[in-house]
Amino acid sequence: MNTIIMSRNIYDFPICLQNVRKVTYRESPAHIGCLGEAIDFIPHEHLVVKKGVRVYASAKGVVSRLSIKNDRGGSKLWYDKFGNYIMIKHPGGEFSVYEHLEKNSAVVNVGDEVKCGKYIANTGDTGYVACLKHHLHYAVFVPIEGRDLDDEPDVTKFKEDERKLYFESFPYETQSITWKNPDLLKPLLPKIEGGLELGHIPVERLFSGLLK
Repeated sequence: MNTIIMSRNIYDFPICLQNVRKVTYRESPAHIGCLGEAIDFIPHEHLVVKKGVRVYASAKGVVSRLSIKNDRGGSKLWYDKFGNYIMIKHPGGEFSVYEHLEKNSAVVNVGDEVKCGKYIANTGDTGYVACLKHHLHYAVFVPIEGRDLDDEPDVTKFKEDERKLYFESFPYETQSITWKNPDLLKPLLPKIEGGLELGHIPVERLFSGLLK
């Protein structure tokens, strides 16, 4: 197991948890390699029949990039090129990313300064949604030293069974997220053998209530 690196910033949830039926770190086959500490928020189905639910900036920062014009999504890896997303740069060189967003739902632009809790877009089902369909993929990451964020792998050059290799090729590494109110996740996490399904975060670190 890789060394656990907690985010330096403290993050709020990017979605209202009342709108969420389940939260999962491990169900998506995309949460491997550089994306190993990403988390998925799955909204109640009745809330996303016509449009997605609101997504919020999880900490203050500056919108560094976005792509919001796609309307395609599916369970095959090659759909990853169609995923809509917003990326925000935070103090200390950390970034948060919000993926699978609804087409044309962004209410921010690159260069905008945002406060924690700022409404930025709606959830959707664009890109490689795997088995989860409509959901919000969220992660906090730092660029790998010597790599440029534009140096993302070309998904069209990878076969379906090369998913692990593809997700290990990204120019950044996700951090274990230091949540502002981690205990609120407990009722939404799947129960698995041995307790709750988590990322690689030690239980006592996630739910201690002593996060700084």
